[in-house]
Amino acid sequence: MSKKKKKSGATEAKASAGILAYLFYPISIALSGFLFSLSLAPYSNGWAGFGSLVVMAALAFYLRRSSVWLILFTGWLLALSFQLFAFFWIPGTIQVYGGTSRVAATFYGLLYSLIYQLRVPLLFLGFHYSFRLRYSGPLLVALAALLGDRFAPQVFNWYWGNLTEGWVLWRQLASLGGIYLPGATLAATARALFDAIPLLYKKFPGLAVWKFLGFDAKAGKAGRGTSSNVQESWIPRAGSGYRFWLSPASLLGGVLIVLIFGYVHLYRIDAALSSVE
Repeated sequence: MSKKKKKSGATEAKASAGILAYLFYPISIALSGFLFSLSLAPYSNGWAGFGSLVVMAALAFYLRRSSVWLILFTGWLLALSFQLFAFFWIPGTIQVYGGTSRVAATFYGLLYSLIYQLRVPLLFLGFHYSFRLRYSGPLLVALAALLGDRFAPQVFNWYWGNLTEGWVLWRQLASLGGIYLPGATLAATARALFDAIPLLYKKFPGLAVWKFLGFDAKAGKAGRGTSSNVQESWIPRAGSGYRFWLSPASLLGGVLIVLIFGYVHLYRIDAALSSVE
């Protein structure tokens, strides 16, 4: 009887984990778009913008073993979510100024999200492939953000740097690289958070979150449809303990450098304005 209860309990736990996994996909897409909208005016919440990128990176991490077609489709869904929450007025604008019907305006709005929000799936693709790199993942994400901001077509201009509107110190990076550098740095920082996963995995191998993400915490192997002989690149290797602290320390140091630069730059601006007065 006890064996049957244990078996049924394990089955129920597996089923609930599967339900949570399916819910994570749509919830993360909607949440990323909602947080993105809060990062823009009139709210200009920097934490919301950063949270939007973290959620996007978490979704890419969860889908890291999926096909590129699913990644591109998910990237378009993220772009559509961004548009629905932050640029919901686009179909109405098309209808009014284009003289089209509501159905046609809705169709053109979907087409707009596919073409003119191209920077979103491009960044999501960068997040996806960054998890295949051991050390240079954040650099790939920064490059994807830069390429999207520089070359993606757009009508109503916005950039990843707009997500930092609420962070005065972070915005000062624009004095070095224009609107492109703050957004690329923010995206790279969001990705760098996930480099702490090997440290967390090593310290807390029994957490239930590893099963949710599809890993066998005891064997250190990848699960959910992959071969048991395939080991993920982020899983810790023996004899390299100092490396587990290298990524978190580098992340903290980078953030401190950005904040110190922002403070010094603002101080110089205030001093220049005071001298003029």
